[in-house]
Amino acid sequence: MNRVLGFILFLSASPFINAQEQLDSVFFRNGNTYAVNVIRSNNESIEYMYPNETVINETYKTQLLRIKYRSGRIEECSELLKIKRITNFSDWENVVVTYLADDTKGLEKVSEISYVSGWGGAWAAGMGYNKAIQGLQKKAAKLGCGLILIHGSPNMTNTKFGAGTRVNASAYKIPDAYENDAKHDSSPALISSGMKLAMEDSVHYTPDKDTVNNPYVKTVIDKMAIIKRVIRKDDFTAVEISIKRGKRQWCNINEDTYIEADGIRYTMTCADGIATAPEKTYFPYTEDSVTFTLFFPPIPKSAASMHLIESTYSDFRFYGIQLR
Repeated sequence: MNRVLGFILFLSASPFINAQEQLDSVFFRNGNTYAVNVIRSNNESIEYMYPNETVINETYKTQLLRIKYRSGRIEECSELLKIKRITNFSDWENVVVTYLADDTKGLEKVSEISYVSGWGGAWAAGMGYNKAIQGLQKKAAKLGCGLILIHGSPNMTNTKFGAGTRVNASAYKIPDAYENDAKHDSSPALISSGMKLAMEDSVHYTPDKDTVNNPYVKTVIDKMAIIKRVIRKDDFTAVEISIKRGKRQWCNINEDTYIEADGIRYTMTCADGIATAPEKTYFPYTEDSVTFTLFFPPIPKSAASMHLIESTYSDFRFYGIQLR
């Protein structure tokens, strides 16, 4: 009687023992593994359903390391495009440079970036372009991005005192959108919480409640510089500045420039429209000023004011920038 009961219990338990083996395993670049039912796979993406669900999910293979099908076959996806998760500025050489928009599928766009190299003109355009690409890689690394999409060909800007090479790009990273927020009944797989909101597509924002136009500044050391607006978002703080030529021939910004709010410093993550020292942005023939945007990490919404400081030795200092 005991043997019969034991056999019945074994048969009833067998489906649960094998249930996990009858699912496909999807390994994401962010370290998560999901047990799912893969229903369609092509060169670019897969479609799948979580156990006990009927919703069809789609994921680009650029987000995946590999897929282990229930048959035992393993499909490696990491060779499609070797994009690394950048966690340190020193990893800037690992930032992938691409000119193909398809390479960004499944990645999270973080920011539009640009770099102006001091090299340019007929004799040094190639050198300037390569320097600009390296500058973009460094900017992307600061943002934690592993890929930059170059926009078109370089724009040569001849100036009175020389020439420069400007290159524009979009910075992308591997999404961290798959958070450990829930579990499926018969699987260690986790529910995707959806993509995080990306940064605005450009630095030309539409004024809203998060934008302070022409903020009052208590003390400005460089009287030729004006803060045009401050944009405060959940993902970043941006400061748009216009600086007049005056007696200067060129301008640039130190990469250690920071803002300070409520006693906490936030170091600049990237700059758009101005070169990072020691590179230089020259004033063009027809313009008496240069307008650029500096990006920083987000500051508390409760902050009523902040300072912007390049260094204690620089005239580029703004104290008491009012945010309300």
